[in-house]
Amino acid sequence: MEKITETFTTINLSCNKFRGNISVAIGELKALMGLNLSANDLTGQIPSSFSQLIRLESLDLSINSLSGEIPQQLPALTFLSVLDLSQNHLTGRIPQGNQFGTFPAASYEGNLGLCGPPLPKRCGVIDSALPPALALEKEEEDSTSLLDWRFVVPGYCSGVIIGVMIGHTMFWRIIGCFGLTSRMRRLMRRQVSRKSKNHGRVK
Repeated sequence: MEKITETFTTINLSCNKFRGNISVAIGELKALMGLNLSANDLTGQIPSSFSQLIRLESLDLSINSLSGEIPQQLPALTFLSVLDLSQNHLTGRIPQGNQFGTFPAASYEGNLGLCGPPLPKRCGVIDSALPPALALEKEEEDSTSLLDWRFVVPGYCSGVIIGVMIGHTMFWRIIGCFGLTSRMRRLMRRQVSRKSKNHGRVK
């Protein structure tokens, strides 16, 4: 990097077998307008010094093994019109603001750890990101809840059926009691009527 002149406007080192981290010294190339390091085997994080490339219009770091978060300072590159960070191992929230609001989801595809617009994946705690112990505990809670419902539903249905049967039996018993009472009243009236008639004949 010490032998590269600072007046370069475009650097294309794509489709090689370069390994290791991206040099932070690239941030000193103030006149740089295009940088393509795609299809290599670069590792480590994207240098935050890239935010100093205020004239940069195109940045392609795709198809590497870059990790970590995208520097939150990159939205300061207001001339950036082309960005490709796809097929890496980047994680965290995608920076927002300025030109970063115009890049499509294809600029970030292949990075399963990225979240936020324009990707459909929202940032936040999800089940798959939980520690193994917490994930196992949540799974046990879910299975226990499901097991409880398996017992509650049949018990509830059985209770309803038994209640209906008992209510039905009691209903007909009450109706029977009312019928018996009505018959007894009729018999008593008939007996009283007969006694009254007999008493009148005796006189």
